[in-house]
Amino acid sequence: MTFRFYFFTVLLAFTVSTLPVIICAAQTTNEPVTIVSHVDIIPDAYKPLSEENAARLFRSEAAATKHDAGLISFVLLQENGLSNHFTILETWRDTRSYEMHQGTDHTIEFRKDIQPFIGSPFDAREDHPLH
Repeated sequence: MTFRFYFFTVLLAFTVSTLPVIICAAQTTNEPVTIVSHVDIIPDAYKPLSEENAARLFRSEAAATKHDAGLISFVLLQENGLSNHFTILETWRDTRSYEMHQGTDHTIEFRKDIQPFIGSPFDAREDHPLH
């Protein structure tokens, strides 16, 4: 019984862990991709002017990103009531366009410059249309 339980537990874990790979492999890279990123900044109460400095960096990155090839839309949001919470909604022509954007000088510099103000890691999730 113990061996059977162990075998099925391992089999279930393997199946669940490979499911995202199977789903991703089935998706084409020629369809639009949307990335939703949540970014929490250290509140001003703990680090004065961190929200203002972060907002300035976000606006600068948004302006530079709007010139990147393959961009469909880029929306920067700041949460009502929690001004240290930001959300970025970006849609790209395809995965390759998004990957190219990630390698641009302005995006690399933005990620470096925003680090002193980050309260938690970037929570970026890549989404594809549901078919």
